[in-house]
Amino acid sequence: MNRLDVTKMPSEFADSAPVSATPEPRTWIRKAWGAIDERMGISALAYPVPEHANRFAWTLGGITAISFVLLIVSGIVLAQFYAPVPELANQSIRDVQSNDWGGLVRGVHFWAAQAMYVSALLHLIRVFFTGSYKKPREGNWLVGVAMFALVTFAIFTGTVLKWDQEGFEALGHNIEIGNLLGGLGFWFSPNFSGQIPILLRLYGAHVVIIPGIILVLVILHFLLVKRHHMSPHPSLPVGDLIE
Repeated sequence: MNRLDVTKMPSEFADSAPVSATPEPRTWIRKAWGAIDERMGISALAYPVPEHANRFAWTLGGITAISFVLLIVSGIVLAQFYAPVPELANQSIRDVQSNDWGGLVRGVHFWAAQAMYVSALLHLIRVFFTGSYKKPREGNWLVGVAMFALVTFAIFTGTVLKWDQEGFEALGHNIEIGNLLGGLGFWFSPNFSGQIPILLRLYGAHVVIIPGIILVLVILHFLLVKRHHMSPHPSLPVGDLIE
């Protein structure tokens, strides 16, 4: 029996031969994400999102989270060149600012801090006026209030770290708060640890204690959002949820 020579097939048969599909763009990205998600289970964190959550007022929490990430990244860079001792603190800031890249990173850090503060405040206002803090979301409301207080404290300690005139004035307020709190304000006192300058303790609070607590609260905040889902819009009918 003669074998069919596919190289000599008529054109009508050749045209109908299967053609290898062209790889879709970014296929490797989807495969990589699939491999990571299979092992880490990241997609398990997904939760249904209502249509009204696409409005700007409902994205303020995400803007706050992005600002926090920028603060961490830029802060890690700045920490490599900052000297948290009274004799060198201000000069180390000036040295960073004198370089183009240093000025850029410090600018990103500064404006990310302002963005996080403003967006967190607006987020709390939106949650309050839309009633998103009501049952069963009271716990998440308290978590958000605690995070806003920590953001305020982070901006305050960051101001002191500059160790300039504004930093000295902020430090004076720090000591006054300690005096007003009496015995409870021992941590704010320069005499709390005689061998360690208060600047160094505020630096530790700014780069370790405060961001660490905020990070824990952010994780708890997102888990509670997943648990209770996003709150309905008070003036809109409950519509279909989109994933």
